[in-house]
Amino acid sequence: MEKLPAAASFLGAVLSTALFLIIILRHRRQRKYNLPPGPRPRPVIGNLNLIGPLPHRSVHELSAKYGPLMSLRFGSVPVVVGLSVEMAKFFLKTHDLAFIDRPRLASGRYTGFNFSDVLWSPYGPYWRQARKLWKAEVFSAAARIVRTRARRARPRHGSRRERRRWWLGRRIKKFGKAQGPPHYGEPQRDLAHGAGQQEVCG
Repeated sequence: MEKLPAAASFLGAVLSTALFLIIILRHRRQRKYNLPPGPRPRPVIGNLNLIGPLPHRSVHELSAKYGPLMSLRFGSVPVVVGLSVEMAKFFLKTHDLAFIDRPRLASGRYTGFNFSDVLWSPYGPYWRQARKLWKAEVFSAAARIVRTRARRARPRHGSRRERRRWWLGRRIKKFGKAQGPPHYGEPQRDLAHGAGQQEVCG
């Protein structure tokens, strides 16, 4: 059996020492939170083993031991739980700006157009402007009137086949008024999408 050259074993020792130091330094750089008291978490699941089938009762039982403000760990995520009126005022009224943002998760990046919709965007001027637009365009009385008129124009009862027939007749009338050859790709896609949505949503 051949021995490794001295340079290779020295290089292995240096690389493993450097890797060990990098891991230790990263661990020390992690933010240490000044968390309120709470049960000691388990390594992977945290405190999820303490939450039973009725979570509100489990948390109430824990609050009897640890007080109205306690810290739990759900998996690797630290969670602070407030269980009194004073704690609710503290979180929702006194320090509301500190707790207003949602965590930046992958779901917000992909479903919220890179955190740009009202639900996922961070609090600030953009969020306030988007909220004004939602109030004006989605929740206003005029928008409700338009949605109500569209709902009344649709047949309320009848089978799905009758509703599809009504929808196709409406589309054919629309394309009959258009000039030039009709393009059926979009109506077919809309019909398939609507049928699938009805199947899923009931």
